[in-house]
This record gives sequence, C-alpha cells and structure tokens, in this order.
Amino acid sequence: MKSLSHSTGRQYNVLVFLVAVTLLLNCGKKNNESSGLDTVASVDSDTTLADAVSDDEYPRYDNSEDLSNTIQYGGTEDDQIKNALLTPPGFAKIHRLAMLTISLKDSLESHNEYKPANKPEDSLIFRPTEIAAYRAILDYKKELASRSTPASDAPSIIDLTRTLHPGDSSSQHLPKVDPSRFFSSGKFFFLGGAPFISKLNAPENSIFKDPEGKPEIRFVTTVPENARYLPASIMAYAPGPVDIEFGGPLDSYEMGPQEVEGIGSLIHHFVNRVPAFFVTEEGLVPAHLISMRLKLVDEGLGCISDQPLITFASSRNIAEQAILAVYIPYGPGSATSCTVERAGERVWVADLNADRVPDIGCVTGTFAGISDDTMAQCLWFINLDGTWQIIDFAEELDCT
Repeated sequence: MKSLSHSTGRQYNVLVFLVAVTLLLNCGKKNNESSGLDTVASVDSDTTLADAVSDDEYPRYDNSEDLSNTIQYGGTEDDQIKNALLTPPGFAKIHRLAMLTISLKDSLESHNEYKPANKPEDSLIFRPTEIAAYRAILDYKKELASRSTPASDAPSIIDLTRTLHPGDSSSQHLPKVDPSRFFSSGKFFFLGGAPFISKLNAPENSIFKDPEGKPEIRFVTTVPENARYLPASIMAYAPGPVDIEFGGPLDSYEMGPQEVEGIGSLIHHFVNRVPAFFVTEEGLVPAHLISMRLKLVDEGLGCISDQPLITFASSRNIAEQAILAVYIPYGPGSATSCTVERAGERVWVADLNADRVPDIGCVTGTFAGISDDTMAQCLWFINLDGTWQIIDFAEELDCT
C-alpha cells in the first residue's frame, strides 16, 4: 500500500498524538459525559504546545475487527489546481529565498566539518540571500497587517483530483445515497477530524480566552492532507488583516538550526476570526479558525509533520475524539443541523441540512507501520450529486 506520505516514509507527529478511533466510535449517546460535549467551565493548564497530548493518554484501536488494507489511498494528482493550492500568495517568494539561504548555510557547515557558518568569508556567501529573505518576510508581514480584502481567487478543494490504488475497498463500505447538492458550489473548506485533532494545553496557570475575554478551548491539527491546502484557500476567502508572529528556528536532521534571522516559521493570526463548525454526533458545534503556522522550510525529521499547523477555538468543552470533521463555509452556510449515522465500527455518514440525505462519509482503517502494526487511517468523502468523492485523507505519522 502506498500514499503520499509513504513515498517519503511515514512520520510520527509529537505535537498531535493520534487519538484511538474506538473512543470516537460511540453512537447515540445523549449526555454530556458520554458525548464529550460540555460548556467551558475550566481549562486544564499544563505546559507548552509540545505537551498537548500524552503518548499514553489514549488506548489504541480495538483490534477485534480486521481494518487493515481497507484504505489504499494514492494521493492528489500534481496539476495546476494542486499547485495553486499549495502556497498562499506572497509566501512562495519567502519559501524560495529561505530554502536557498538555509541550503547555502548547510553547504558551508558541511564544508567546515559541520561547524557553524560564522566566518567572515561564509557571510559573504549566504548573507545577501538571507537579507533578501528577511526583507520579503517583513514586506509580507506589513502587507497582511493592512489587508482588507482577500488576496485572490483560489480553486476549490472539490476540484483536486484524488486517486486510489487498486485494491482499495473504502468506498464499498459507504451506503448508496440520493444526490446532494450541499457541497456542489465548492465554496467551503473541509478538514478531517478525529483521531487527527488534539486539544491544546494552555500555558501554565492560565486559560485561553476569546477576544471578549471569555474562556475557550483550542484545538490543533496538522496531519490531514487538506491542512496543506488550507492557507492558500482561506487567504483567498477570509477578509481582514492578519497578524504575523515569528516562530523560532526549526530543527534539522544533520545540520544546525534552520532559520532566517532567527525566524523558522510564520504564525498567521486572523484578526477577524473565521467561522467554522465541528461536525459531531451531538450536532454542529460553532468554532473559529484563529491561526495557522507555516514553516519557512521543511524540517524533514521523520516524526514531525511539515504541513501547516491549524488552530481552532470553541466555547464548548469538546473531547477531541468527538470532532469527526471540520466544516468552514465560505459565505452564508447552508448547514442547519448534523445527524450522524454509523454502519459498524468503520463507517459513519452525516447529514448537514436535515434533508435525510448524507452529505459526508468517513471510512476508517489501519495499516502496518514501522512503529506499530495497527496505525490509524481515515478517508473522508462528500456526496456530490449522488456520488461519493474523496475530500480528505489522514494517517498516523510513522517513523522509527
């Protein structure tokens, strides 16, 4: 079985530990304790972003049913639509200059027997490019700070061409459906949810608050394939300014820290939070997209995702395993409710507009990885005029 991540080796994400699917596969529970839904009373505060989830906090899949080889995803075809969604406007130049700067530094470190490239003659080689990269970052920050309208148009994610390898049986588990036009306009964004979304711990002795000072819970995700397409898509839709915060240097596999003037990533904070909905078995839960972190270059460590880190906020204290998916309407949304039905342990479908026609479907599975024999996979679908079309994919990041 192969996938996009298989070609480079599956990675294991320390930040977003993947919650076991069996915890989210509980149907028909109506009380807050069993559903994982509650209002915010307090927020447990631990330490940092890296400590969001403990490695031993959640059990693994229930292996009583063989879920292996169900999903054999082939990835998204490389074409103009994919290329247009890979990098948000303005960031491509920064990425290119940062890649060149760090490549020059790495080459010098290698030539200097892996010692830092801090000789005067070294600076003559990489400093002009680093200065250009830093200026591009400052220009980008200034431009987004005064932004009032979306940057440009971007293709819809329904126009991406996603493929399956021979032998995939995922769609066979989905029910036949009547046509739905809920997603036909393409004016939305979709991200897969559990078990690939985690609560974010607040800083020690504090809680997260919304702009009005009210307590909120925050969630992060970086593993679903669509995380790579969100920045370009959302920047083409969401109006208003974006504040840029600088993240610290990134790690590397063999060389020193990867940075441009000490900057390793750009954290985009939306001044006007973007409305979103969590799809749960207890209905649609209002949320907001509040930020996304884009790395200047890939770390390539094998255990950490290099995709954008997406952060959501909600006033509801929701267990992460209750969030089946995230729906972001572009403009007035037609979602009015959410009814989830399950067909065994590996399949669920959801109706988002009370017409009794499923609009979303999800199939779960496992694969044998390097670090475990039963690692998590999910493939999400949407109903487009009576046909199930793949809309997102995620699998547990695998490494030694």
